[in-house]
Amino acid sequence: MRAKEELEEEILLIQSSRLWGSCPSVRLPKDWQPDIIPRQVVMYKLVAAVGTKVVAVYDSSTEYWLGRKTVSKRGAFGWPPLDSCFFVYKTPMEASEATFPKKSRCAKAPKVLMKVPVSGMCYKHESGRKWACKEVTPVYFFKDVQVNP
Repeated sequence: MRAKEELEEEILLIQSSRLWGSCPSVRLPKDWQPDIIPRQVVMYKLVAAVGTKVVAVYDSSTEYWLGRKTVSKRGAFGWPPLDSCFFVYKTPMEASEATFPKKSRCAKAPKVLMKVPVSGMCYKHESGRKWACKEVTPVYFFKDVQVNP
């Protein structure tokens, strides 16, 4: 099993290395850096509950479904622009403390915490707490979330 994981990691790194040349690092804010997550890791994302839908807090139009992959609207086959990525956090606490831009459409809506395994090309914030990924697949929704203002 370990040999299979190492082979998968090596294949991902080879594929990703081909794309480093197209990485938009010169267009990234100074506090963000391109990175690669070689194996799936569990992270968390705060989203809004609006009626019967679970949507992005910022745009209110991106919907999330349990078990269904949601992919960046732009640049999904390479390095997507940072503003079209999905922002995720290493821990549930960090995700519950997420801040959103003032123009977020669902800032006042009830929040739901999603558990999302992520891997592949992404961007890492210099704090090491926040990541921007090109795709997420919710595997669990936490209903009762204490959101810190």
